[in-house]
Amino acid sequence: MASKVDTPPWETYNSSDAGKLEGKGGTVSMVEVTKKEEKEKHVFELEVEVTKERVDQVLESIYRDFNFRVTVPGFRKGRVPRAILRARLGKEAFLDELVHRLVPEAAKEVLEKEGIDVVGEPDVEILHVEEGEPLRFRLKVIENPEVLLARPEELEVRKYRLEVRESDIDAYIEELRRRFGQWEEQEGPVVSGDMVIVAVGDKQYTVQAGGEQHPLAQEVLGMRRGERRTVTLEGEEKELEVRTVFRKRLPEVNEEFVKHFGEDYASVEAFREDVRKILEGQAQEMVQERLQEEAVVALCQKSQVYIPEPLLEEETRRVIQLFEGRLRESGTTLERYLELMGYDFATFTEKMRNIARWRLKKHFVLQKYAREYGLEVTEEELHRLVESVAQRTGKPLEKVAERLVRSNALVEAANRLLSSKLVEDLLSRVKIQEIAEPLNFDQWQALGDPEEEMVQG
Repeated sequence: MASKVDTPPWETYNSSDAGKLEGKGGTVSMVEVTKKEEKEKHVFELEVEVTKERVDQVLESIYRDFNFRVTVPGFRKGRVPRAILRARLGKEAFLDELVHRLVPEAAKEVLEKEGIDVVGEPDVEILHVEEGEPLRFRLKVIENPEVLLARPEELEVRKYRLEVRESDIDAYIEELRRRFGQWEEQEGPVVSGDMVIVAVGDKQYTVQAGGEQHPLAQEVLGMRRGERRTVTLEGEEKELEVRTVFRKRLPEVNEEFVKHFGEDYASVEAFREDVRKILEGQAQEMVQERLQEEAVVALCQKSQVYIPEPLLEEETRRVIQLFEGRLRESGTTLERYLELMGYDFATFTEKMRNIARWRLKKHFVLQKYAREYGLEVTEEELHRLVESVAQRTGKPLEKVAERLVRSNALVEAANRLLSSKLVEDLLSRVKIQEIAEPLNFDQWQALGDPEEEMVQG
């Protein structure tokens, strides 16, 4: 009977000749594909058979290993008859170990022979496993999609100019005032931004009036302390009572206020000048980041890649899980979010599916670009990364390297470095159109996210 099994990580495969046998005519493969079917573009299902000879070889090794690991009264280690071991541990223990050792190496050999570059982990189904007989299993894999890469020299991206106005400085300082404000109880009607403690039945909630994180955020606007109102919450009519209202009292912008940010500030004007410099630095970074994003979007938009449906479904599930995790961190649930936004689950899922499609396309296009133009992170660069962390922390190089590998931080750092190289290379090839007319911060916000069109598409 066919059964599902968990296989070891694919990076633990043995060498590529593990499933081969030397014969008079040279190397003879002990693994054969008995059936191959392309279920859809880039999705393959293969039935694989490993010869009885190879099964016997691996089982012999397994019995030998167990013989020295298992203690059986009356027998010395390494001298326990096979029948006694089977009776003591059960035949399934040896067959499970056979699958654990043999399937990954056989799958690797088959995929190399068939020339299938796999993305993700293969799905393995054991069809037949028995001592003294060939091992048969079914392998379902998704092939790395083919990418028709756009020529970067034919792409044109815009480089904006961003200017800082007095009103932008005012807005920055206003945000600092809110940060240093103090909450005070209020008697008057609730306005947007107030923090309101409300009671609904036997439950109590803290709600930011006018916000989007809580379904009662709009209901409390205009209410006063002690006032009651009937509201619909979680599909039921309930009585809401405002218990307490807090509002931030903002400090005045004077010399005392600006000294919170540095004793050297002699006046508000001097502080405003430093704020201008901060905003101008931020503006330069924003312009450069926007240029990089537009270049990547243009490359992906003009490139072509087919995303297999199983891969898209898997990525959609992952995007939804990540989104639900962020909602939980903010103290709400997916159900409350859908109610607040007025979405049904099908509409929400389609939005997540569009995000997943864009993420996958972007991944495969950039992967193809890096390969096409020979971009990679060298061992020397990785070594310098580890050295810099070791110098900064004062810990031994070997210990730092081990920790970075174990926590996956080294892979993440390498990916960031490769991404930086890729964007730099891309910008050196595309045509850049300088926009002469400067934008202010409000106009900049109105530009929107350059990836939004791709996500919606």
